[in-house]
Amino acid sequence: MTHYAHGPRFERRKSHGGRGFTLIELMVTITILGILLAWAVPSFKDASLSSRLTAFANDLVASAQIARSEAIKRPSDFRIAQGTFGALIFPPDVVGATAATFTVCRATPIGKQKRTVRITASGGTSVARVDSATTCP
Repeated sequence: MTHYAHGPRFERRKSHGGRGFTLIELMVTITILGILLAWAVPSFKDASLSSRLTAFANDLVASAQIARSEAIKRPSDFRIAQGTFGALIFPPDVVGATAATFTVCRATPIGKQKRTVRITASGGTSVARVDSATTCP
Protein backbone atom coordinates (compact mmCIF):
# COMPACT_ATOMS: atom_id res chain seq x y z
CA MET A 1 0.00 0.00 0.00
CA THR A 2 1.36 3.38 -1.02
CA HIS A 3 0.94 6.43 1.16
CA TYR A 4 1.14 9.96 -0.20
CA ALA A 5 1.85 12.96 1.93
CA HIS A 6 -0.63 15.76 1.56
CA GLY A 7 -0.68 19.31 2.70
CA PRO A 8 1.26 22.49 1.90
CA ARG A 9 4.61 21.16 3.23
CA PHE A 10 4.69 18.19 0.91
CA GLU A 11 3.25 19.55 -2.32
CA ARG A 12 5.63 19.98 -5.21
CA ARG A 13 6.37 23.47 -6.28
CA LYS A 14 4.40 24.33 -9.40
CA SER A 15 6.45 25.37 -12.42
CA HIS A 16 5.51 28.57 -14.20
CA GLY A 17 6.85 27.50 -17.58
CA GLY A 18 10.55 28.08 -16.72
CA ARG A 19 10.36 31.86 -16.63
CA GLY A 20 13.07 33.85 -14.85
CA PHE A 21 16.53 33.11 -13.54
CA THR A 22 17.69 31.79 -10.25
CA LEU A 23 20.02 33.91 -8.14
CA ILE A 24 22.92 31.51 -8.78
CA GLU A 25 22.45 31.68 -12.57
CA LEU A 26 22.37 35.45 -12.44
CA MET A 27 25.54 35.66 -10.29
CA VAL A 28 27.45 33.23 -12.55
CA THR A 29 26.43 35.24 -15.63
CA ILE A 30 27.50 38.54 -14.06
CA THR A 31 30.83 37.02 -12.96
CA ILE A 32 31.58 35.71 -16.47
CA LEU A 33 30.60 39.06 -17.97
CA GLY A 34 32.91 40.85 -15.53
CA ILE A 35 35.83 38.60 -16.42
CA LEU A 36 35.27 39.14 -20.15
CA LEU A 37 35.07 42.91 -19.71
CA ALA A 38 38.23 42.98 -17.61
CA TRP A 39 40.01 41.12 -20.38
CA ALA A 40 38.56 43.08 -23.32
CA VAL A 41 38.68 46.70 -22.13
CA PRO A 42 42.51 47.10 -22.10
CA SER A 43 42.73 45.56 -25.58
CA PHE A 44 40.04 47.89 -26.88
CA LYS A 45 41.74 50.91 -25.33
CA ASP A 46 45.08 50.00 -26.92
CA ALA A 47 43.40 49.44 -30.29
CA SER A 48 41.65 52.80 -30.01
CA LEU A 49 44.91 54.61 -29.20
CA SER A 50 46.64 52.80 -32.06
CA SER A 51 43.92 53.91 -34.45
CA ARG A 52 44.26 57.53 -33.32
CA LEU A 53 48.03 57.38 -33.80
CA THR A 54 47.57 56.11 -37.35
CA ALA A 55 45.05 58.89 -38.01
CA PHE A 56 47.56 61.54 -36.90
CA ALA A 57 50.22 60.04 -39.16
CA ASN A 58 47.78 60.03 -42.08
CA ASP A 59 46.97 63.69 -41.37
CA LEU A 60 50.67 64.49 -41.71
CA VAL A 61 50.74 62.63 -45.04
CA ALA A 62 47.69 64.57 -46.25
CA SER A 63 49.35 67.85 -45.24
CA ALA A 64 52.47 66.94 -47.21
CA GLN A 65 50.42 66.08 -50.29
CA ILE A 66 48.47 69.34 -50.07
CA ALA A 67 51.70 71.31 -49.62
CA ARG A 68 53.22 69.68 -52.70
CA SER A 69 50.06 70.35 -54.69
CA GLU A 70 50.02 74.02 -53.65
CA ALA A 71 53.73 74.39 -54.49
CA ILE A 72 53.03 73.11 -58.00
CA LYS A 73 49.87 75.20 -58.41
CA ARG A 74 51.57 78.41 -57.23
CA PRO A 75 55.09 78.86 -58.50
CA SER A 76 56.61 79.25 -55.04
CA ASP A 77 58.06 77.17 -52.24
CA PHE A 78 55.62 75.72 -49.75
CA ARG A 79 56.60 74.82 -46.19
CA ILE A 80 55.06 72.53 -43.62
CA ALA A 81 56.12 71.26 -40.20
CA GLN A 82 57.87 74.43 -39.11
CA GLY A 83 58.89 73.68 -35.56
CA THR A 84 61.69 72.39 -33.41
CA PHE A 85 62.80 69.89 -36.02
CA GLY A 86 62.88 72.28 -38.97
CA ALA A 87 60.75 72.68 -42.06
CA LEU A 88 59.79 70.46 -44.94
CA ILE A 89 60.03 72.54 -48.10
CA PHE A 90 58.24 71.72 -51.34
CA PRO A 91 59.50 73.74 -54.32
CA PRO A 92 57.29 74.16 -57.43
CA ASP A 93 59.53 71.77 -59.36
CA VAL A 94 60.94 68.63 -57.83
CA VAL A 95 64.51 69.93 -58.10
CA GLY A 96 65.75 70.87 -54.64
CA ALA A 97 62.98 69.10 -52.77
CA THR A 98 63.96 67.46 -49.52
CA ALA A 99 63.12 63.98 -48.35
CA ALA A 100 62.07 63.60 -44.75
CA THR A 101 61.22 60.95 -42.20
CA PHE A 102 59.01 61.74 -39.21
CA THR A 103 58.25 59.62 -36.19
CA VAL A 104 54.76 60.06 -34.81
CA CYS A 105 54.33 59.04 -31.17
CA ARG A 106 51.55 59.37 -28.66
CA ALA A 107 52.19 61.63 -25.70
CA THR A 108 49.74 60.17 -23.19
CA PRO A 109 49.71 57.44 -22.25
CA ILE A 110 53.29 56.96 -23.37
CA GLY A 111 53.51 53.78 -25.34
CA LYS A 112 55.88 51.82 -27.50
CA GLN A 113 53.89 52.13 -30.70
CA LYS A 114 55.22 54.53 -33.29
CA ARG A 115 54.35 55.46 -36.84
CA THR A 116 57.10 56.38 -39.25
CA VAL A 117 56.06 58.77 -42.02
CA ARG A 118 58.41 58.91 -45.00
CA ILE A 119 58.13 61.64 -47.60
CA THR A 120 60.32 61.30 -50.64
CA ALA A 121 61.78 64.21 -52.61
CA SER A 122 59.27 63.60 -55.39
CA GLY A 123 56.34 63.75 -52.93
CA GLY A 124 55.69 60.06 -52.44
CA THR A 125 54.53 59.18 -48.95
CA SER A 126 54.28 56.09 -46.78
CA VAL A 127 53.23 55.31 -43.22
CA ALA A 128 54.73 52.34 -41.40
CA ARG A 129 53.85 50.93 -37.99
CA VAL A 130 56.88 50.44 -35.76
CA ASP A 131 56.64 48.37 -32.59
CA SER A 132 59.90 48.89 -30.76
CA ALA A 133 61.24 48.10 -27.35
CA THR A 134 61.88 51.75 -26.60
CA THR A 135 59.28 54.35 -25.78
CA CYS A 136 58.90 57.46 -27.87
CA PRO A 137 61.15 60.42 -27.14
